[in-house]
Amino acid sequence: MESGEDDGAVGAAAFRMTLQTDIESVRSRMGDALRQDFCGKLSAVSGSARQKLHSRLMASHRLDFQIHPVIDRLCAGDVTCSSLASDEDLAQFVDSGAAVEPMLELTGSLRRSFLSLQTAWEQLKDWLDSPSAAGATCDWELLTQLGVPGLPIEVQRRDSAKQSPWELQVTRACASPADTASVVAALRAKTSIVPPEGGAAMEDLLVLVDPDAPRATFLAVTSALIRDAYSSVVWCRELRPQNGLATCLALHAHTLFCAVQPPAQGVRKEDLEAHMRRQYLGRAYQCAACSFGPIDHFACADLAHHNGQRVGMTGVINNSCPRCGWFSRALSEWPKWDGTLPEEALLSCARPSQEAAGITAASAEVALRICYSARALWDTGQAGEASGLCGKLAAWETLTADDGVEHPVQLLLALATVDNLPSGVFGPVAMSQLLNEVCARRAEDEFRRVGTVVGRRRVGAFMGVSYFSAPKLDEDFDGQMPSNAAVLEACRADYAIDPEAFDFKSWVKGALMPWSHAISFVRRLRAAMESREGGWQQLSRDMEAGPGAYADVIQHLQAPASSRDSLAALLGVRRKEDAQGVLAAVAVQAFLHPSPQSRRTKDVGGVLDEPLGDVREEQTLRDLAVELRMLYYYDQLADAERRREEFWRRNCHVHSLQKRDFWDLWRVCHGENRRRFLRSANQGFVDAYG
Repeated sequence: MESGEDDGAVGAAAFRMTLQTDIESVRSRMGDALRQDFCGKLSAVSGSARQKLHSRLMASHRLDFQIHPVIDRLCAGDVTCSSLASDEDLAQFVDSGAAVEPMLELTGSLRRSFLSLQTAWEQLKDWLDSPSAAGATCDWELLTQLGVPGLPIEVQRRDSAKQSPWELQVTRACASPADTASVVAALRAKTSIVPPEGGAAMEDLLVLVDPDAPRATFLAVTSALIRDAYSSVVWCRELRPQNGLATCLALHAHTLFCAVQPPAQGVRKEDLEAHMRRQYLGRAYQCAACSFGPIDHFACADLAHHNGQRVGMTGVINNSCPRCGWFSRALSEWPKWDGTLPEEALLSCARPSQEAAGITAASAEVALRICYSARALWDTGQAGEASGLCGKLAAWETLTADDGVEHPVQLLLALATVDNLPSGVFGPVAMSQLLNEVCARRAEDEFRRVGTVVGRRRVGAFMGVSYFSAPKLDEDFDGQMPSNAAVLEACRADYAIDPEAFDFKSWVKGALMPWSHAISFVRRLRAAMESREGGWQQLSRDMEAGPGAYADVIQHLQAPASSRDSLAALLGVRRKEDAQGVLAAVAVQAFLHPSPQSRRTKDVGGVLDEPLGDVREEQTLRDLAVELRMLYYYDQLADAERRREEFWRRNCHVHSLQKRDFWDLWRVCHGENRRRFLRSANQGFVDAYG
């Protein structure tokens, strides 16, 4: 075995030992955690609900007379962990889980994995009852033995092996719960899992601290098996030690952003394709001429036999291609459908503009559960990271990755979950800072693939700023180069916005409309908590009690959007005629300043002398027009320097150049370079120009 392979095997063995040790530690505490969760849930049940619970338990144990006194004591309303410790019969009844399902049904909290059909309590009890983890032969086996509840999500990953977990993208979240053990088993068996909602198959889960069993799920979710091993599977499809908490929080933030988007009116393209392929791939055919498919020929191999036959009063069988009319009577001449849906079928798919007014109750429930879980995993107090991020936003600081903001959705999660928000955090300047950063990161992501020069071309096109309007390399009266400050002062600042040259409005709106929905959700959540006492602490207790205790919050989150939720309001646009200029400024700043360094001032490690201008002010566009022209000017300087160095490297006589090259080089030589040029020229030229 090579040394690298040997090190890898030792590392895997050490990681497995870490997992096994941690599992045993969790196992030793899981029983107490489940008892505490049961007692907490029972204490929140009303007196009338306890009476119903009593009736149900008596009915299900009507022949077990010895357990009746235990049920009486259970439903008396004063069960605590201390009383369980002194009442062995009651403790055994609680630990058996016999009262859990009836209690969850009464509180409206009964949720099962659609894969294992287990409740969260039953899944967590497996941590107590399963065989010792020491017998597992591999880490994957541990993940299939012990699971936690979670929400199915659709994850898009980058190709880069060094990607940050914050660079993941969640494109779909389902409300039907599943469990990690079943999902990992399906993943290992290469079996597709389609959630009850239908659509594309799902391969990943967002694991959550569940308000129905907060202490027990917290133990499981923060275990090395789930926090590190399973998070690593979601992140990069590998089992390796890594910062699992960062991956958990990144998945919470991205899934929250996805969940609070209003549902599109129509079927997603990905879901339609997945459904059609499940139904027809392998059995349907396509046209041999134009590849239209799927065409479902069945029951008869001679397609001419029934072609044109009348069915009923008006129906006619047509076995030719619906698109181009191609036909062959022999089924063997029809190719099998390759899974490609025709454009005609995709016309019914959802468009970004076809959106409902607000999120559904199911989406609001998912979003609240994500926030609840994030608060359990993240320090959301005054001195925590989440409050620090909100403080940056309220103080109008830059929000780049170099400022500690891994991704804008990290700010969204912080705004939704912190105990107390600083004043002004939803003000127009703060929101403009956040939205500008969103656009800059989108531009940076695009330019990784196509290059930063594309940004200049776009800006030059729709701003009417070209290379020909930039300052030129001209000598002044004494043959010296003018200073950059002098060139900057004389540079033109005019511009002429042309939306036809590049559709910057659609580009900006495409980046920011989802954010207007996300910010609207956070505002409504905060308004709902302000209208009720206790803030997040009380809302968390209500979520642990059951859906009825926080139904008012769900209703508040579904309220129709108002004008203050619009993108124009978030950017501080007061007049309709100002909108084009503001959107143009947002796009130009993003295209010219996509990187963290280009958005920060020199005093904090950036390249700017002054902070970027306010996109709502017309002067900002003028300054950006000057900046682009100066970039063209600096390109001229760099090109001139390159040509000079190339000439001096060849050590040629200047009169060996072609006439045009000779005078071009003379025009760009200044100072010492000009004297160097003259030393290489003949005496006649020196007498005339020296």
